[in-house]
Amino acid sequence: MIEVTLAKSAGFCYGVKRAVTLTNEALQQYNELYSKGNVVNNKNVVNDLEEKGLKRFSTVSELASNSNVLIRAHGITNEELKEYEQLKCNIIDATCPNVKKIHDIVRKYSNSDYKVIIIGDKFHPEVVGIASYAGDNVEIITSENEVKKYNKVCIVEQTTFSKEYAQRIIDKIVLASNEQIIYNTICEATSIRQSDAKKLAETQDIVVVIGDKESANSNRLYEIAKEINKNTIFIENVNELNINKISNCSKIGITAGASTPDDVINEVINLIKREIF
Repeated sequence: MIEVTLAKSAGFCYGVKRAVTLTNEALQQYNELYSKGNVVNNKNVVNDLEEKGLKRFSTVSELASNSNVLIRAHGITNEELKEYEQLKCNIIDATCPNVKKIHDIVRKYSNSDYKVIIIGDKFHPEVVGIASYAGDNVEIITSENEVKKYNKVCIVEQTTFSKEYAQRIIDKIVLASNEQIIYNTICEATSIRQSDAKKLAETQDIVVVIGDKESANSNRLYEIAKEINKNTIFIENVNELNINKISNCSKIGITAGASTPDDVINEVINLIKREIF
């Protein structure tokens, strides 16, 4: 008996769904719509939006005054926002509300005697954006060995960071500092997906993680599942699925990153059912 189990939390999270909806609505409303970087980290979604007319740009010099500019789900830097405002751009803000909350937190402590510490990937656009709202009063920490001695600290986390790994870093910061204000900013959708990935990895013969290779939360799901179940594979879409790798498995678990659309997930499930069953 072959079983295919899809994680309950697989696929679009609220923030991604909101960003894609706002983009589609703006594309219907405006003749031209511009975005810097990917609206969300999924090639299938981005390609679909670009086919509908979304245009990407690299620097603000490419924009004309009063341009319609969409802010991606990961958010942008404070400096970029000011540049758009100076050009009097019409801004459609698709920043995830959870990310916006972190902007507000670090802005609050930017001029205080608390050192703002962001736990996350240094070069991730979300983290780069968050750091900009703290000015010079910020430090980004990715691993435990980067922790130093501190007096007062305000700690926030990248929304898609590993909850367990973040906690290990926080524990070390607490020991290395005199006073701490700690905000749990890893979004609930991320935590639930990571928890579900663990459960799948513990009970399935193989785990198939579906997500974009540039997606931080998809990569995190793969890392978590792979640590528990070595028979874990990571694919972007149905074209990357090697059916021979799962043909001898009785229990097949499937999970997907927060920016993976339902149709991509369903294509993978349908291929497995058609080829194996």
